[in-house]
Amino acid sequence: MIKSLPWQKLTLTAILLITSYCLLITANLFFADVSFNTGERAQRYGLYETAAEYYQEATGRNWREPRYHRELASVLVMLGLAERAAEEAEIAYTLNPRNSLTIRSLIATYVGLADIDPKYLTRAEELIIEAVDQQPTNPQLYYEQARVFFKAGKDDEAKGALVMALELKPDYQKARELLEASQ
Repeated sequence: MIKSLPWQKLTLTAILLITSYCLLITANLFFADVSFNTGERAQRYGLYETAAEYYQEATGRNWREPRYHRELASVLVMLGLAERAAEEAEIAYTLNPRNSLTIRSLIATYVGLADIDPKYLTRAEELIIEAVDQQPTNPQLYYEQARVFFKAGKDDEAKGALVMALELKPDYQKARELLEASQ
């Protein structure tokens, strides 16, 4: 019979503990994704309360994923929970402030929040200006900027953004129609 040394037992125990820990983390991330995907399906069918519950579960399991917070914020807007939606939006932004998808989603969230309380329109303006600064050759961002500016009553700035969108993409029909409608 082979006798094991104490350090071998310690090494084996450490390996088993580390492996177990890694498996638990992986399982937790997997179940966070399952919750998120279930929330997306619920949201697609207009089941916003159910979606919020699943998104909340996903953020609880993996709070570092900005997409989870971003979608939770979006569904909270649909439920009219402005303060919570703004909190989740800011968490998503803090976790990934340079991601254009996050910023564009948050702009939509804040525009939706502005329908509940106009104070949120200022944040939408800040975010769209930041997005345009990050991607100055993206005509869609200028179009979105124009929509935010029109909502804020800044018609001249909105028209300027539409002109810029059309300079970048002369056949941008939505921008052209919005500019013509604003004349």
